[in-house]
Amino acid sequence: MTPPLDDRVAARVVDRLAMRFPRASRDHILTIVDDEYRPLMDSPIRLYLPNLIEHGAIGRLRLEARGDRARGDRAGGGRAGGDRARGDRAGGDRGGEPDPAEPDPAEPDPGGPAPA
Repeated sequence: MTPPLDDRVAARVVDRLAMRFPRASRDHILTIVDDEYRPLMDSPIRLYLPNLIEHGAIGRLRLEARGDRARGDRAGGGRAGGDRARGDRAGGDRGGEPDPAEPDPAEPDPGGPAPA
């Protein structure tokens, strides 16, 4: 029998993601964390599971945030150069990976005002 992800570990991952993606509900983030854990649950090395789960969840939350933004852009006339929510870019498809050079719209602006 595979041990479940420790509740404290899952809570810390969810807390970090909720701070990074304040527009996403905690329940939705928890669902994504559970989904990311499922394929890793039989891993014999459990030390890195929180990092792997968080990394996968960040990618999914970023794509969702970009998808919401892209749908809003298309409603207002579309965007030239492809649908970034699907990962289409001039010069090739990155397989849906987020562009590391593009800021994440769901993350707070590092140069903006400090949160109260």
